[in-house]
Amino acid sequence: MSIPTFDTLLALLDQDPVAFERLREKLIEEEIRDTPPETQRRLRGLQFQIEAIKQTSKNPLDCCVKIQRAMDKKLEEFRSIVRDNHRSGEQLPNPDNNVIFMQKKDEPQ
Repeated sequence: MSIPTFDTLLALLDQDPVAFERLREKLIEEEIRDTPPETQRRLRGLQFQIEAIKQTSKNPLDCCVKIQRAMDKKLEEFRSIVRDNHRSGEQLPNPDNNVIFMQKKDEPQ
């Protein structure tokens, strides 16, 4: 199924929020199902966390900010692991991955 345009989604949300939510869940499920089986469990866990944030948020903006903070935290954890492995000379689990080491502006090269 192709993703409808933004305007179509906005109209659906305005006219029928329940149908919008069903479509959103269906599209997410299709995306997860299209990933390799070994990735699906992790994606379902991530989606579970996102849904929990949605349920506990005061409004859509609060939800967006909380999800962004959670993503930032995970990205920083990942950066730390990659940076530590790089510094210690250890190989990443899959050395064929192309990892770009990024540095903060205030971090020496």
